[in-house]
Amino acid sequence: MKTLIRAALFTLPLLAAGSQAALAEVQKRVKNTNSGYLNVRSGPGTNYADIGDLPSGTLVSVLGYDPSGRWAIINWQGQVAYVARSFLVDPAQPQPQTANDGTGMHRVNGIPANDPDGGLVVRIGPGTGFGRLLVLPEGTAINVVEVSPNRKWSRVELSDGGYGWVRNRYLRSAAPQPQPQPQPGATYVVTTPGYPVQVFEFPNDTAPQITILAPNTPIAVLEPLSGDWLKVSVQGQVGYMHETGTAMGGGSTSPQGMQAGLTCAGTEPFWTFQINSNGTTSFEDVGSQGAPITGAITSVGGTSYPYSFQSGAISGQLNNQQCSDGMSDIIYPFELFLTVTTNASSQNLQGCCLLQ
Repeated sequence: MKTLIRAALFTLPLLAAGSQAALAEVQKRVKNTNSGYLNVRSGPGTNYADIGDLPSGTLVSVLGYDPSGRWAIINWQGQVAYVARSFLVDPAQPQPQTANDGTGMHRVNGIPANDPDGGLVVRIGPGTGFGRLLVLPEGTAINVVEVSPNRKWSRVELSDGGYGWVRNRYLRSAAPQPQPQPQPGATYVVTTPGYPVQVFEFPNDTAPQITILAPNTPIAVLEPLSGDWLKVSVQGQVGYMHETGTAMGGGSTSPQGMQAGLTCAGTEPFWTFQINSNGTTSFEDVGSQGAPITGAITSVGGTSYPYSFQSGAISGQLNNQQCSDGMSDIIYPFELFLTVTTNASSQNLQGCCLLQ
């Protein structure tokens, strides 16, 4: 279970002599993330163990940075730990408002037709170990007054004036869902020249090399920079390459221009969605025992991003905006909104996509 802490816990003890204790501490704040928290890791990379989490908005004292500059060094419960630097901002920077803090009017949504409980179980406390109070049928409107620290349970107001706790995964906001809109600085895809292209960790030809792209490879551009440099998404990492010789566009697209050849994923619940180069799709709820939902895109709406599309029981909207999963330092070049309808119920999901 993830460990959540409050800002008040960040009183930093001295580190061992010769470590980063000599560095001046700098106060930073955790950005708002889709998941509501930022992973704390035992080392500077996503391959290191996840040892805890910082809620969005937490103030944290940064002791320094690793040699790559991508990971901030912090004190976590008396030990040196690391968080992704890209998710830290200056405390004075205005905190963006999240689209929904989890409270307000919701509806019970997504209960399987053959569910043995016949609806959403309301419990005395936030966990399956607490006693049952009642069962709410599919479609029931309910007011959420509080969300548990791990964001898996909601405290709801009952019709008799009492309160109980329910699982979040079967609640959907009754408020209009936020829709992504085109903004300046949108991501785009280019094709590399007819010769191998180096991708570096920093926009400098002497920086460490991440990979070498084969000729005529489609690559997602996160941001154009000065001096002929592009900030790109490659192999789940942020890298930098020269713009010279690249051509706009690349990979597979629909006739309207919507990018295909994407691998997408989201959390709460964990799910994956493939938009293949041939227009077929595959959705899988990782936590369920059901088979993947496969289909093919039959319609695409729009002539520019955000595009809407339909693939069998799944409708979606794809936008070319940078996206964060809140659990890693990966910056995704596309964001995705899905509505998945099964057994006369539907669930609304939000996630991020990479080029396959």
